[in-house]
Amino acid sequence: MRSQLALAFAFSVAHSVTCFAPGSLGVKAGALSASGGSVSRSSNLRPRNKARTHVGGRRVVCSSNVKWYGDTPYADAPESEALAFESSYTDKTGEPRGFCNWLVPRKVMVGRYPHGTPLGSKTGRSSPDESKEHVRKLVEAGVSVFVMLQQEVPAQDNDELWPPGDLVPLSDPEKAVKYPEGFSRYFQDAKTVSKELKRKDPVFEHFPIPDFGVADMGDLIGFLYDLRDRIKLDGDVIYLHCWGGRGRAGTVGACLYLMLRYKDGAAFDVETAAEEALSVVQRGYDTRLGEDGGGSKSPETEEQREFVREFASQLYAQYGLNCAL
Repeated sequence: MRSQLALAFAFSVAHSVTCFAPGSLGVKAGALSASGGSVSRSSNLRPRNKARTHVGGRRVVCSSNVKWYGDTPYADAPESEALAFESSYTDKTGEPRGFCNWLVPRKVMVGRYPHGTPLGSKTGRSSPDESKEHVRKLVEAGVSVFVMLQQEVPAQDNDELWPPGDLVPLSDPEKAVKYPEGFSRYFQDAKTVSKELKRKDPVFEHFPIPDFGVADMGDLIGFLYDLRDRIKLDGDVIYLHCWGGRGRAGTVGACLYLMLRYKDGAAFDVETAAEEALSVVQRGYDTRLGEDGGGSKSPETEEQREFVREFASQLYAQYGLNCAL
């Protein structure tokens, strides 16, 4: 795993960072730990790689006054105008329906599965031409890493798991009847368009989560540290998606937003930070055509929203340990 460096939004924290000693955090059993560069559940919270608190061979002081490389230009949470992204398809009612939106402008998008999906009663499915045009718009916007959060679809870059025709129906027989067709593979379109536009070869990540469910906390925080490094160190732009782009994608998007909003060692109010992340996710979702004013929530379930609040608490504790190194 790459050396982990800090990344955050450029904003002012009104007070100096409080650094905690291990054992003073009061974290419950089953909290996060790091071993060999990956994060997993453990009975004790442990600091991540010490390289995370070093830049250019020097130790970074955990203070809100430190100037961090790769800071974004957003002093405040982005407004709706900055989150909107124009890309849509014609749904079953004949109306345009938006694919996605920015979560962190020019760095992270959250959206629907970017290709054909099982046929929804209202949402329908995008045509092959609409799907390819959407992928083209994503690549033109800089997207270079596609993160699929679906358990029901095999990894895009795994040829062995995709059947001939590159179409995967829902495995549940009842759902397959209710939602016919299947998920069409977008792997080749993304590679072809990236080559045509002379962009870097796309990366396809798969972090499977059950539909309407949440991830393992330890696994997710380790995965998001890696995505954060891709954004900061490699200049990648991320497209996070599930099926409809509001449950699993909204949940993981809110967690990644928190990691990008606050740098390692930053002191922040956990409740305020979590509610801001959830608010930005909803604000972005509401910019999509066909969703604005519809009352649909993103993240989709209360369990998913509570997961984001717990993630903020765990992240605060993790940052305190990084600062104490």
